[in-house]
Amino acid sequence: MLFVNADDFGLSHEVNMAIVEAFKKGLINNTTIMVNMPGFEEAVRLAEEYGFFERVGLHLNLFEGKPLTEDIKREVLFYDVEKGELCSYRFLHQMGKKNWFFIPVHTRKALRLEAQAQVEKYINAGFSEMHFDSHGHSHTFFSVYDAVYKVMKRHGFQSSRLSLNIYGHPVSRAKKIYKKFINSKIQKDFRTAEFFCGINDYIDADQIQKDSKYEIMVHPIFSGGGVLTNRGSKYHFDKIEEVLRVKSFCDI
Repeated sequence: MLFVNADDFGLSHEVNMAIVEAFKKGLINNTTIMVNMPGFEEAVRLAEEYGFFERVGLHLNLFEGKPLTEDIKREVLFYDVEKGELCSYRFLHQMGKKNWFFIPVHTRKALRLEAQAQVEKYINAGFSEMHFDSHGHSHTFFSVYDAVYKVMKRHGFQSSRLSLNIYGHPVSRAKKIYKKFINSKIQKDFRTAEFFCGINDYIDADQIQKDSKYEIMVHPIFSGGGVLTNRGSKYHFDKIEEVLRVKSFCDI
């Protein structure tokens, strides 16, 4: 059974319309929205207009765009003062991997406040699915997860996304151990699918288990020729459609 989620709803007009098209074609059964990006208001309207308002979760965004709160603008791990935007590269690369596990108390507070503001904007827009994932998989880094998960639980979020645990390519033993660790924490706090991966890994992997529940992540966009495609993937929606012919959609 497949839960096929389109990330980045609200990122832009182009992404919004591609996600609408993917819903219309029956290629996805869920999406998660970025409340701090330019296409948010349009995305809310489109979800209502095209009848998938109840299939919209929150795409918690701590890695891109304008933040909703002020405290995070003082956090060099997450904010680029020169650009005036959130940035992933400082946390992921520039400041060192130790921050993936430990961040200062003031940074934890800033993340909680930003998560709180994004949750409130999601709820105030009328969304009620109460499922969340995150841009750049930020919630699967222990330090970030530990800072924000109580905010999500306090507001009634019931389900979330795991860290990638299906691979169509070699993965180090250390990475597998870490993913098992963080996934055990997420599964303790929220309802999840049994497995999570992108369409590339789902098709290429040799460990797919029959009758298990999988979340597949996609990123719909239109090509230059106006064809619906899957950004950053070697497999596009013609292949996804082929996969879906023998699988059924499910909820998390």
